[in-house]
Amino acid sequence: MSIKGHATAVLALLGSSALAGCGAASPPKPARGDDVVAVIASVREELRTDRIVGAELRRSRLKVTLRRAAGPGDATISLWYAKLLAQAVTNRLAARGGPKVSSAVYVGASKTDLNGGPDRRLHAGSPASALAPGTCRRVARAWSEGAAARLTRVEQIDVLGGTCTYVLEPTDVAGFVADAGGVVSGLRAPGNPNARPSLITVVDDDGSLAFVLSWIPGLGGSIGQGSGWARPGLKSSAIVGQIEQIPPPAFP
Repeated sequence: MSIKGHATAVLALLGSSALAGCGAASPPKPARGDDVVAVIASVREELRTDRIVGAELRRSRLKVTLRRAAGPGDATISLWYAKLLAQAVTNRLAARGGPKVSSAVYVGASKTDLNGGPDRRLHAGSPASALAPGTCRRVARAWSEGAAARLTRVEQIDVLGGTCTYVLEPTDVAGFVADAGGVVSGLRAPGNPNARPSLITVVDDDGSLAFVLSWIPGLGGSIGQGSGWARPGLKSSAIVGQIEQIPPPAFP
């Protein structure tokens, strides 16, 4: 039975119980399995992405299946959506007293493991307060004044209190990516950049992917988890391990 059909059946049952007269027993709670399916479906709907093709909870492990990615940069974006789903489902099930989600595994995006394996220490948390409608666009407008990049897409997603995704097209891709650790900071969460998820994508003028930077707070039971990818040949101050150590000048 589909989720929609299940909801209709439950409403019909409640209606007949109400007509049975006073003293009728309280309607039974939804079956736990149905509740899990409904929570996963609601999060997928809010994410509004076709990158996630399936998700299911077996015991305490969440398996998220992703569509095949076009390359490692595309897979990095897909994994962000998958991890966002995992944390949101963990939080919502815990709030409902439902089954615990302790780990998540992500499959299908790439033949290689790009995220270090499953997230084995998922913990429910309290998301930040909900973003007001239009917040992401207001932040984007303020940031774009004088910026050396054009914002080609802005999206606000109402998951984990609200998250912003941006697609940027710089005039100088290599220079922008090199300094991304500082220049994109204004696009992250207002006030506390670690408090909300974020996804920033940089493309060339032909739309080809050049750089990805993402963040999810609270993932793994710690302050959070970030990821970054740069097209081969590009370096970025935002990606640990790519920072070039410049020796200090020699003094006479």
